[in-house]
Amino acid sequence: MGAVPAGHAGTHNGGTTLEDDQHWLVTESAKVVFARHARAIAILSGGGRRFLPPREGMRVFDREQRCFRLFADVWGGFDAPALPTGGSTIDVEARAFIADLVQSLRDSGLLR
Repeated sequence: MGAVPAGHAGTHNGGTTLEDDQHWLVTESAKVVFARHARAIAILSGGGRRFLPPREGMRVFDREQRCFRLFADVWGGFDAPALPTGGSTIDVEARAFIADLVQSLRDSGLLR
């Protein structure tokens, strides 16, 4: 995993070495050194590890998933809905609009 700028996070299971100014969401399957900090944001600063416990409504941008993650008891993201297929009446323009809308939401980081 590469460096993550402030305000951005990737997921971390305790298996890779953190470098100064990196921020990670600690996964539920974290290794022993991180295990008691599951769901926290791990930060290495000044050579020391710090763990920021999440608060309800906290939001970060996950660079691995390329979307925002919202904390509401667990870190969640929003999956894109399935695009329409089949049906007895096919509206090509509506489907194109829906596909463009979903892609725009992905590009903005609101959907995975």
